[in-house]
Formats: sequence, structure tokens, C-alpha cells
Amino acid sequence: MRTYYDIDLADRTITPRTLTGEAVIKAGRYLIAKTLLERTGATLALANRARPETGAVVRVRWNRVDFERPPSRPEEFIAP
Repeated sequence: MRTYYDIDLADRTITPRTLTGEAVIKAGRYLIAKTLLERTGATLALANRARPETGAVVRVRWNRVDFERPPSRPEEFIAP
């Protein structure tokens, strides 16, 4: 069991949420994906969708040079 905090940027509210089981696994997957993307030079921008819609908007961006460059060695993707 873990406590996470939902941050609503539009309302400027923070709501604690306790996660268990599969929900904890999903949160961990997000952190792993974010870390791997950032190691390839990507930047992530997270935001809430405009009301009345719900959910999130996630934007992933790379510089074109970084995106098109093939890795020369597998070690480039492993943190020092």
C-alpha cells in the first residue's frame, strides 16, 4: 500500500490517494517509462485535459537530432 497525490493544475488542489495491488504496479510502470524516455533525451510535459473532459495530456518530445541518431552502443541507454 502506498500513498500518492493527485495534483489538479486547473483547480490547484492536491488530493491524497492510497494505492494497492495493480494500481501500485501501474504507478511503477509510469516511473520506469518516464525514466527510460528521459535517458534517450526526451522531455515530458504532463497536464490535465480541459474541462469538461477528464484525464491527462502527455507530450513527449525529442530534439530531431537525438531522435534520428541511431545508438552507437547499447550502453548509451544505461545510466552511469
